[in-house]
Amino acid sequence: MAAHGHVVPWTTNADASMWKIRKVGMSTDLNSALAPVPAVQPTRIYDLQGRRVKQPLHGGIYIVNGRKKYVK
Repeated sequence: MAAHGHVVPWTTNADASMWKIRKVGMSTDLNSALAPVPAVQPTRIYDLQGRRVKQPLHGGIYIVNGRKKYVK
């Protein structure tokens, strides 16, 4: 990097590559480092006629949380 913080291109005929690491900030708060956990959505299963079922009883195509799934 050049003194002004921009990347300096490296070429194959240069003597060596140069890396510079600059500290830009450090979080000391654990909550800012953790990602929020998404809420668990209930599983909704429907047959092809649009009826809601609790569990697929036999093989076939079901709609599970808005996506088509094949159950053997």
